[in-house]
Amino acid sequence: MITILKHGRSLDEKQQTERNVRATVEEIIEKIRKNGDNAIRELSVGFDKWDRESYRLSRPEIEQLLDSVPKRVIQFAQRQIRTFAEAQRKALVDIEVETFPGVRLGSQEGVTPPFVKNCTLRVCY
Repeated sequence: MITILKHGRSLDEKQQTERNVRATVEEIIEKIRKNGDNAIRELSVGFDKWDRESYRLSRPEIEQLLDSVPKRVIQFAQRQIRTFAEAQRKALVDIEVETFPGVRLGSQEGVTPPFVKNCTLRVCY
């Protein structure tokens, strides 16, 4: 006999969560567009309770950070990212459909028309 320990969230709950996350991310991006580094500072202090004089890393800081990570770790991460990206690209296809004689609609993966502001599950509004 199967005993259900925990039910998953309903579709409505999942969709509401997605809307909330999207709204939060859009708000963060807009803050950064408007206020640049000041927004980065505000967000860093708000989320991480961390601040520093400049949020731009100097060349020596970048070099030090890169040197602190073993090369095998970077190579491992590169392989993981490359493997996923290659598989993802194979799954994406360009489409073109004749919806009515002489009317052809299409989509190219990776190309978003400039008039499209918000897309969810490929439904744009």
